[in-house]
Amino acid sequence: MNKGNKDLIVKDNNLITAKYHLTLTQIKFISFMSSKINKDDEDFFTYSFKINDILNVLGMQRVHYKQLRVSLRELMTKYIILENNEYFVKETTFLSYFDIDKKNDLIKMRFDKSLKPFLLQLNRKFTKLSLSKILTFNSQYTIRMYEILESKINIYDKYKNRNLLKFEYDIDEFKKIMVGNYDYKTEQIKIPKSYNLFQ
Repeated sequence: MNKGNKDLIVKDNNLITAKYHLTLTQIKFISFMSSKINKDDEDFFTYSFKINDILNVLGMQRVHYKQLRVSLRELMTKYIILENNEYFVKETTFLSYFDIDKKNDLIKMRFDKSLKPFLLQLNRKFTKLSLSKILTFNSQYTIRMYEILESKINIYDKYKNRNLLKFEYDIDEFKKIMVGNYDYKTEQIKIPKSYNLFQ
């Protein structure tokens, strides 16, 4: 468990640009879990939390408990596409297990072990993120953009090359990152109306 900075999330850059599609609740939940990892952990723990604590972090009322259960179940089946090209395909999922103990008001869960290279013992090409910032965002797409921008800033800070401050994505590739590889052509990215204020 993370006994240091509880606001800190550290991710491999390949996980930041991986292609997957989570709801706002799911991406905040995964971020919360990620903040519990210690940089020196060699393996994932089975993390245990009070149900009410999780609901509070996610900004959900107790009456939405069933919605949380559905979100966790979906997390076990939603794919993360880490690589997909002519020669190689690498896919995984976020959770391998969860357990809800209503009698003791506990939720237990564990990251899928295939994510170990992307969340544990990171020495290079990683990005530090703030859980508190992520929890303030009202869109899953804003969170993904925040992660991408932080990774670019991190690279600039490392090399101090002003050319690294500029980057671009092919629009189809960007859509795949935002909504996953399989459904990006039919999935509509919902942009808040307030974004129209920015020209």
